[in-house]
Amino acid sequence: MEAGAIEGDGPKVRVGRQDLFIGSNRLISTGDWSNITKNFDVVRGTFNAPIVNLDLIAGSVVLDDPNRMDRSKPGEHFYVVYSKWGKLIPGASVEPYVMAKTQSGTDEVKGKDGRLGDADTFYGGLRIIGTLPGGFDYNAEAIREGGDYADDVVQAFGYILGGGWKLPVERWLPHFSSDFVKVSGDSGRKDGHHESFDYLYGAQQPLTSLTGQMALRNIVDFRAGVDFTPVKKLKVQLDFRDYWLATVQDGLYNTFGTQTVLNAKATSAHVGAGIDLQTNLPITPKTFLGVGVGTLSPGAYLKQSGKTTGYVYPYLTFTRIL
Repeated sequence: MEAGAIEGDGPKVRVGRQDLFIGSNRLISTGDWSNITKNFDVVRGTFNAPIVNLDLIAGSVVLDDPNRMDRSKPGEHFYVVYSKWGKLIPGASVEPYVMAKTQSGTDEVKGKDGRLGDADTFYGGLRIIGTLPGGFDYNAEAIREGGDYADDVVQAFGYILGGGWKLPVERWLPHFSSDFVKVSGDSGRKDGHHESFDYLYGAQQPLTSLTGQMALRNIVDFRAGVDFTPVKKLKVQLDFRDYWLATVQDGLYNTFGTQTVLNAKATSAHVGAGIDLQTNLPITPKTFLGVGVGTLSPGAYLKQSGKTTGYVYPYLTFTRIL
């Protein structure tokens, strides 16, 4: 159900099961990379004005269940206050926000001492994205996570910094870009502190990796690449990525949040590097076909952990917008 100013300025309220794309999509996003994307049962209030856009959201992620109708995940809820200010800095959007996530009942978590308990985590963040004269663009985001995780105190963070340059030529429309991402990992000590960053319900691919082997948790990710249009409507993006762990005492996590490698005795934090290629071609105004490949060559950390085989992830995507 939806009521209010459906278009233009003013308040609007939408209630029910829906997609969400918030900010950079790193913390909350439906995403479009999986066969089964995330949906949310939420109440969303939006207020649009010439100087500010404000979102107030409360709800739960939908639990995919093959044995019954999908429902909200029991015991887990999240809350968002997200604002966008378009006139504070010329050519930029300044976006401060706060988020919270609660887990209780059947969704209890385990602290470092092994005890089960509730989790109440809070996020304070600021994102700035804008353009500069000469075809330059930039983005920056800082996030602090706090709260309680069973018996542990949450102390985690995430930082993103990036920029780009669009060449002033009409042929191929090349746009070079790069970004640096660092999010915290846990120290591994039973010191009552939970330092491994929780990325909520973010769209991990292709923001973090095409291969799906890296999540926005205990990771340092450097990306440099170029996107261009070699022929009409065909979009191509080519990226180089280099991955390091924030701390070897914590592990490597895939996009589902599962710890896939843990080697606290490793002498190197270098996970590996790879080349990613994405293409996107509209077949009709609402139908898109994509072909690409993601790669990963193991670094010293993976080799010391017995993971010496390279990884190649070719894929084909077909998207239909209803």
